[in-house]
Amino acid sequence: MVRRRLQEGQDLNNDNKNNASDKTKEEQVRELLDEEKQHEGLAQELLRLTGSLKQNFTTAGSVLKEDNAALDVMHRIASSNKENLVRESGRLEHHAYKSCFNFMMILIVIFVIWSFIAMIVVMRVFPKV
Repeated sequence: MVRRRLQEGQDLNNDNKNNASDKTKEEQVRELLDEEKQHEGLAQELLRLTGSLKQNFTTAGSVLKEDNAALDVMHRIASSNKENLVRESGRLEHHAYKSCFNFMMILIVIFVIWSFIAMIVVMRVFPKV
């Protein structure tokens, strides 16, 4: 738009008409070209920043995907470990019950043997009359 006005030889706006009388047309063109260069520089910087932002979002997305995959693996491992713990807990409970039962059996056997020995001692100490 600025270029078209310059090519047609029109003033840029009404406010610049008063200033235009003080400045030559070459100065106006030079100022417009400088402004255009500034706009181009800003546009290039904005484009670069937009590309950088896009790259950051892409990187963050890939990191999130990797983290989600790692969390899924850890969840599966934790579930497997939980199942193993439940199974081992059942086995341990059965073993504890069995060992308690075995201990009681040993105590009963010891009591029977002790009572048998005590009966023999009593028979020897107090013979039949």
